Amino acid sequence: VAFGGAFYAIVDSESVGLPIDAAHLPELRRIGMAIKEAIEATQTIAHPLEPGLTGIYGTIFTAPPADDGADLRNVTIFADAEVDRSPCGTGTCAVMAVIDAMGLLAEDRPFVHESLIGTRFKGRVASRTLVG
Repeated sequence: VAFGGAFYAIVDSESVGLPIDAAHLPELRRIGMAIKEAIEATQTIAHPLEPGLTGIYGTIFTAPPADDGADLRNVTIFADAEVDRSPCGTGTCAVMAVIDAMGLLAEDRPFVHESLIGTRFKGRVASRTLVG
């Protein structure tokens, strides 16, 4: 679980045996919601300083990019099993937080996040803060 303005479950799509493509969207939607519900059934997800920020907003599946110009491909399943056609702004921030915590985020260039349909968001770490 990571925070980037909202809380997300971040899942490597290979760990559930599904590629990120349109043909697998029904399964990704079903599994994404099941993951969200399982986390919320066993964990209290709440921001330590913002009482209104609670629960998992969605599940983000990640995979290698389809294009050399991107760092990572994703699909975000949120709300009532909706699919975000963009890489998701708060989701991109959450994914970047995980990658940065793992020590894998390049400091000298922006992170390029690619969506299911090929749209891209670019981000970079401006600063680091520990909360809670």
